[in-house]
Amino acid sequence: MARSGYETAPDILELLDGVEFPASQADLISYAYDQDASEEAVEVLRALPDSTFNHMQDVRENIGKIDELPGVQQWGSEPSEDMPHDPERI
Repeated sequence: MARSGYETAPDILELLDGVEFPASQADLISYAYDQDASEEAVEVLRALPDSTFNHMQDVRENIGKIDELPGVQQWGSEPSEDMPHDPERI
C-alpha cells in the first residue's frame, strides 16, 4: 500500500534518503516506488528534468524549480483565488 503524506519538498527528499547517486529521474522514481511512495510524490519526481542528478542537492534545487512552472503551486504559498487548493496535496 502506498504511503501518503509526501506533499512537501522536505518530505520528498526524506523519501529519497538512501538513494544512490548519480541517479537519473527514472532511478529516483523507481526508488520512490520501492519506498511505497504516494502518487503525489511520484508526480513531483516526474516533473523533474529527465537528467542525471549527482547529489541530493541537485534534486533539492530542481524540486525548487518545479514551483516556477506554470500551474504548479509553490510549497507553503497561499493558493490564488482562481486555483483550487487542497492543503493535503501538492
